[in-house]
Amino acid sequence: MIITIIGGGSTFTPGIVKSIARRREELEVDEIRLFDLDRDRQEKVAVVVRWILDEELKCGIKLTTHYDEESAYKDADFVVIAAPTNYDSIKNFFDTSAVENVIDSVMKYNPDAIMVRSASLHEIEFPASLEAIARCGAGVN
Repeated sequence: MIITIIGGGSTFTPGIVKSIARRREELEVDEIRLFDLDRDRQEKVAVVVRWILDEELKCGIKLTTHYDEESAYKDADFVVIAAPTNYDSIKNFFDTSAVENVIDSVMKYNPDAIMVRSASLHEIEFPASLEAIARCGAGVN
């Protein structure tokens, strides 16, 4: 299974990857892809993520970093959307355009991918997303 994390340069990414890697066998994860518009941030976070996968957990999951949408989304089974929803206090609403743009791009390059949106990726919410991935991967509705 291939899981792509949109927002690969986020400080949340190492925790997301660690949560996925700890359930590697259940989720049957072979590869984790990181995609972020900010190349510098993603490269820095990728160093930490690579250490987690290779040294701390020694789990054998392949990590790849991507800088174009097509290669990040193509053939991915699941896409975790960690793009921001920024609150605009002047207009009193959440700007969800970043998430909407990700959804449009995923649909363009891989309409069969299952997208998972974790609003804040708190330790309570993200395991529920992993449970959904496990159930979908196993063909359980």
